[in-house]
Order: sequence, then structure tokens, then C-alpha cells
Amino acid sequence: MKKLFYTVVVFFGLIAIFYFSLLVLIDKETYPPTALNFTPTEFTVVNEQEVFYSIGNSIKFGNQFSIADKTIFESDKRIVDVHVSPNNSFAVIEYSDEIWLLSYDGSIKQFISKVMNPFDVKSEPVGETFYTGNIQWGPTSDYFYVLEYEVYKRNKDGYISSETKALVKYTIDNQEFSKVVNPMPFFLYAQGENGIYFVSPTPDGDLVLNHSPLNSTQRKVVGLEELKKINNLRTIFYNFSVHDYSDMLIAEGRVKSQISEDRTNMSFYIDDNKVLTTKEGMGFKGPTFGMQAGIGNVFTPSGRYFLLNLYSEQYNGPLLFNVETYEYMKMPADLRIYQNVNTKTSNSWILTNSGVEIRK
Repeated sequence: MKKLFYTVVVFFGLIAIFYFSLLVLIDKETYPPTALNFTPTEFTVVNEQEVFYSIGNSIKFGNQFSIADKTIFESDKRIVDVHVSPNNSFAVIEYSDEIWLLSYDGSIKQFISKVMNPFDVKSEPVGETFYTGNIQWGPTSDYFYVLEYEVYKRNKDGYISSETKALVKYTIDNQEFSKVVNPMPFFLYAQGENGIYFVSPTPDGDLVLNHSPLNSTQRKVVGLEELKKINNLRTIFYNFSVHDYSDMLIAEGRVKSQISEDRTNMSFYIDDNKVLTTKEGMGFKGPTFGMQAGIGNVFTPSGRYFLLNLYSEQYNGPLLFNVETYEYMKMPADLRIYQNVNTKTSNSWILTNSGVEIRK
């Protein structure tokens, strides 16, 4: 009985400590960073290539990055990602449960398939297959790849496990799916001149690079000498993700952030030119400066403009910088710019046993 009593005391004591800690956290003073010498202006975007971009759930194609450009597609669903073709004529719009194909002029608005997150399957039976949003365009922009997964195990607690099953090609002209690598043991892959390079795990937990001709069950492990040759010839085609792009800008030295010696201010640099400085704020997780070289910050195709997301006392949203004059202006909230950056348009990459990686 005593043991039960002490157990109850300890239990309610832990609950009391938890709620006390939560109250302390809520009561902690938080405040946004301050943008120093914040002087936004207005200017006209000129000589810029038209691109796909979104404001909220509206997809647009233009070069003014404003509500003035025509909306070519809209949905009540939240956009997960937009995958632009290499020729900038098409985009695959990815939502959490489906993907659509869209042309730059809005003449093509085509539902492609239902998709699911492989970590979020719930009620599907064992053996059920589904597509994911791990999309790669082909270099000719007339087809793209998706991954097919299969539910292979249901645990007693209801958790469902899935695994990669096949690499599937969707051709725009005939609007058909066809399996090109089957089975496909892993989700990391890139396109070569004569087939697909993909990563697979070994029984020891290491990763190896494999090659498979298209529409073939044959595959071979890529050795070190062959890997060196591939990197020298630069024959791989791979579309970089938004995460890759952010790492690429930092690796190439295009953007960087630097904290002052007294750690109270942080300055943001574009091509080694300081464009904005913020004074430290305080968030729930600790000090924050409200800007960084991260996802969503992007150069336009001409390289003349740069989009930077800022969180500060004066303004919370995207800023568009003119890289030639370093003027900047406020942009619509939730603005995201999409473009295709790949292994042909950038040289900051290397193929390894883990797939295509950004070269630091």
C-alpha cells in the first residue's frame, strides 16, 4: 500500500512540475527582432524571366510577383511543393494527397494521381500500392518520375509500414504511367544517360550506388573508378529540391549571415554585400534574429533579384532585393517563387554512394 501511495505522490508531483515549467515558459518574455535602418521602398521588376510562383494557394506565372499577375490555378488545399520542368513550361503541383500537372499558360490543368506520405499511411491494406511526391523531371521536360510504395506490414498497434517498390515514369503526351525500375529498393535516385542510378542499403546499414537500365530488372553496383568517371563527365541529371537549393547558395557563397562579436546583431549578405541587419529578439526557444539563408529565399532566374523572408518588429514577410541597387520592397505574404535548378544549370554537386549531394 505504501508503494502505491508513493507512486501516486510521485506521479502527481511530476504533473505539478510539468505545469509549473509550462507556466514559466509561457511567462517568459518574448519579443521580435528589430530590423535596423529598415527603409523599404518600391520599384518595378524589369528584364526578368517569367516563372511559376504562388501567393497563398494561388499559382501564378509571371515576373511581377504580385496579385497583378494572372492566377492560372487555385485550390483550397495547402501547397506542399511545386516541381517546375527544366524548360519552365510545366509544373507539377504537389498537395498532401494528390498531384496536378499545370502548363505555364493554364491551358493544361490535369489531375495526375492521388499521393500519400509513406510515413502517414493509416488504413490501407497490406499489399496496397501508392505514389509519393518524390518527383524528378526528365531533362527533355516531356516526362517526370514518381516513386511507388507498397504497404507491407501492419503491426498490432495499427501502425502500417511501407517500402519503396518501383520507379514510375509519367509521360505527358500519352498521359500514362509505366514502371521503369522494378523493384526499386530505396527512394534516392538520379538519371543517367543509359538508365537510373539509385541508392540501396546493405545488410550492414551502409549505402551503395547502383545502376539499372530502364525497363530492366538488371542492376549493378557502381564502383569507385566508375563513380569518378561519372563525376568527371557530369552526365547525371537531377533536379534539386528547395533544401538542396538553400545549401547550394551557401556553398557557392552567394548568401551568408554573420553575427556580431557581441552577439546582439546579425547581418545578411548577398554576394558579400551587407543588405540588412537585425537586432536580437527572443523567442520561446531562445534568441532569434529573424532571418537566415534558408528555405524560401531564392534568386530570380536573372540573378538580379533576391527574395528574403524576414521576421521583425517592423515587418513579417518576404522582401524582394534588387541585387544591383540593394533597394528592397515588401512583397505579398506567403509569396513563394519556384524554378528548376538541376545538375546542368549548376556545377555545385557531386555523385556519391548516398546520391547527388551539394559540394561544399
